[in-house]
Amino acid sequence: MVQTDFAEPNGAQPDDGFSAAVEQAKGVLMESFGVSARQAGELVHGWARQCDCPPDEVADIFIHQVWQGDRTCSDRAVARLLEDALRNLPESGALPVE
Repeated sequence: MVQTDFAEPNGAQPDDGFSAAVEQAKGVLMESFGVSARQAGELVHGWARQCDCPPDEVADIFIHQVWQGDRTCSDRAVARLLEDALRNLPESGALPVE
């Protein structure tokens, strides 16, 4: 991973989960579910904690397997967890409060 001097809008430095995959996943969540960048990041990192996987791995599985429907599956258990989380997202109140 290439480190940059980029700072998040709130002034925080990006954490270990800062990657192109995480940013892409955040973009999909923001566009499709109307969440803020911070909320989307918290969702990705929360899913990573649930799966005990790095955020960039969870984001990659989210983008390729869940969102785009790629049939080559790197981790079916993580993909199923993400599908369930998305299915229940709007009604479960699982979105972090702004």
